[in-house]
Amino acid sequence: MHPLFARLDRQLARATKEFSNVEAAEARDLKLKKMGSGLYNKWAHNASIAEGIRAIYGGLESILLTIAKATDAFDPSGESWHADLIGTMADPLEDIRPAVISAKTRDLLDSIRGFRHVVNHKYALELKRPLVQRNLKTLRQLVPLFERDYRVFVKFMTKEETSGSRGAAPPPAGRFRKR
Repeated sequence: MHPLFARLDRQLARATKEFSNVEAAEARDLKLKKMGSGLYNKWAHNASIAEGIRAIYGGLESILLTIAKATDAFDPSGESWHADLIGTMADPLEDIRPAVISAKTRDLLDSIRGFRHVVNHKYALELKRPLVQRNLKTLRQLVPLFERDYRVFVKFMTKEETSGSRGAAPPPAGRFRKR
């Protein structure tokens, strides 16, 4: 496997582990709330889930940014670069790469991107439970779709590697841009 994808695989594994942690925290906090004990704290519940969602988005975005820099010579700039990145990765580049993510994944990422902005620029006290719940529901759809899209993309990009060889083969000709 190309070293780039080996590194991105590890990054995706960290994002999916973080997703498991978010799900465990959500289950724990809902259990505490249901028990009616004084151990439940609404602020801590919302803040921890929101921060987990933000961190997972950041990890997924970082994967896309690395791919964009390697294949598209993407140079992020301007206030809308996060949105531009997501849009760019949902479009194929003729003779270079297919779309990295599907339109559905693009839409889910864009929704979480908006939530990430709220989390980054507001106090946790201002995060309302329905907003956090809605974005957790979106994240539950996003993570498996992103992983599926990423795996399809990697399979396409590495299909020309020598079959049966061990170790890292050079990247397919014309697939990765020079820096």
